[in-house]
Amino acid sequence: MPLPSNSAASLPSNSTAAVSVPARQRGWAGAPMLWLAALYAAVLAFTRPTYIGDTVWYAFDIERALERGTAHSIEIWNFAHLLLRPAGLLLSRVFLGAAAPYFDGDRQTAIAFLLVAVSVLAGFVCAALVQKMTWAVTRSNVAAFTAAAGFLCLSVVLNYSRSGASYLPGLACSLASLYLAGFSSGRPSRAAILSGVLAALAALFWLPYVVSFPAILLAGPILKPGKRREDVSWSAVFLAAAGLTLLVAYGAAAAAVHVTSWSGLANWIRSSDTQLRDRKLLRMITGWARSFYELGNDAVYLKWYLFKDPYAKVGLLELLRVSFLKLALFYISMGGLAVLLWISRRGRALLLLACVAMLPQIGMALMFESGSPERYLPGLPLLFVGFGYALANRDFGIRTRALAAALCCAHIPANLAALSAPAVNASIESDAGRVAAPASLRPASRLYVLNAFDGLFVLREGHPFHPLNRKALPEIASLVPLGPRVPFWRSDFACTVVSTWERGGDVWVTRRILADRPARSWLWVEGDDRRLTWNALHGFFSGVKKGPEKGGPDGFFLVPHDDATRGMMLANIPGGDPLRCPAPGGTP
Repeated sequence: MPLPSNSAASLPSNSTAAVSVPARQRGWAGAPMLWLAALYAAVLAFTRPTYIGDTVWYAFDIERALERGTAHSIEIWNFAHLLLRPAGLLLSRVFLGAAAPYFDGDRQTAIAFLLVAVSVLAGFVCAALVQKMTWAVTRSNVAAFTAAAGFLCLSVVLNYSRSGASYLPGLACSLASLYLAGFSSGRPSRAAILSGVLAALAALFWLPYVVSFPAILLAGPILKPGKRREDVSWSAVFLAAAGLTLLVAYGAAAAAVHVTSWSGLANWIRSSDTQLRDRKLLRMITGWARSFYELGNDAVYLKWYLFKDPYAKVGLLELLRVSFLKLALFYISMGGLAVLLWISRRGRALLLLACVAMLPQIGMALMFESGSPERYLPGLPLLFVGFGYALANRDFGIRTRALAAALCCAHIPANLAALSAPAVNASIESDAGRVAAPASLRPASRLYVLNAFDGLFVLREGHPFHPLNRKALPEIASLVPLGPRVPFWRSDFACTVVSTWERGGDVWVTRRILADRPARSWLWVEGDDRRLTWNALHGFFSGVKKGPEKGGPDGFFLVPHDDATRGMMLANIPGGDPLRCPAPGGTP
């Protein structure tokens, strides 16, 4: 869908139309980036994340590498996130000494802070690039700022901008590559080289960014058509630069972890802990919406309703009241954007490019973990460029442009309210007795909660700077595993129990598992994974011998280390041999 020659998207920055911007607009903010920085600072100050991925474990791996000198291990050179831990390791060697005193000398917390600092910076870079790309197609400060603000206040951005994960650093590289490919003035060969290197760096931070390559390659032909020979040359240089960068990086990493055979390569790839879950299409319905809206536990209500959960019966009216509004607003926004772009010749080009960017991400999500909001992150920026274009399009009437602004910003008040500091802090401090329980256990111990919704699990995994996490705590794990480990939950539990005992620790298990039926507040979903039922879990743990308890009525019981219990654990390990237990993330 070529753009007409007078399209703003195809204008070089030094053209007459590009520079003849009204003085009122040029002076609207003076320095648009400063306004964006001020908004970002306010958002960071007044909101808190509810999930930040595996930041705690990244920091743990880096600290262990620093202590043991295992920088060239498979834990550091993760195949799917190749650059994240090495970058954190480099930062730690340079800045850990200066950062640790601010966290009472706790090295792991200081490392987490350094990782989070990278994401904070990357979040701003991503928003700034959204602003610049929107400006390139609209020449409107208002539209560009609105698009960037809408992107900044996405649930997935608000959460991962305070994480130590690789998603936003990778997105910053990918967006910079896309900007050079389709939104900057001119397409010289050196820009193709830089774009290719940046695209490869994005994939090295998180491998699924590879499927963003088609959008980068097609950005120029779609937005600036008519230069076929130049486009072919540019694409060849881009692919050569990206391919060489990936080849060198993965070759060096393979040498570092001593991968010398195809079987070794396969094991390295499998060690990246890819989650595989069923009901992928259903999970996509809420997962994509969760990238926009902070749904909290709303998606659980939808699952209770669709799976006809016998323990948490939800009627249609309750479902509509609790979880329908945000889902409906999200899909209305997507449909509205598609219509607004389709009815404009210039907009259709942006719609095509957004589809090229978004559809491969949806396909990748459906292959792996479609319920995770970060799976859709790479395709989201172009949606906001599209919103910005619709907002600035003077062919539309004022009502239509106001509608575009409303669709672009509908999620902002909802997300700021849901992620406000008071709301998030209250949710993690709701049960002081349970929160205090881990601090009274030996650090070598292991404490099992029911699932990832448990407040203790959220506190440990999602709030690394909470005062409790600066103490030596036991490992907090979920009884409900994810992905390919679900069928092996009995043997995995038995293996970790024996391993914990051998390290001199204790094993504590939530008393919730002893209930005949789960309470709604525990957010158990019967049928969420058909390989695991409440009756199976309850039956197994009812047969486990119970020792002393901690944490009050909703606390934990000790799994005693005696001959009878050890025998039960060994009976659930293949061959009764702990040596046959899989390594973390491995397969039996």
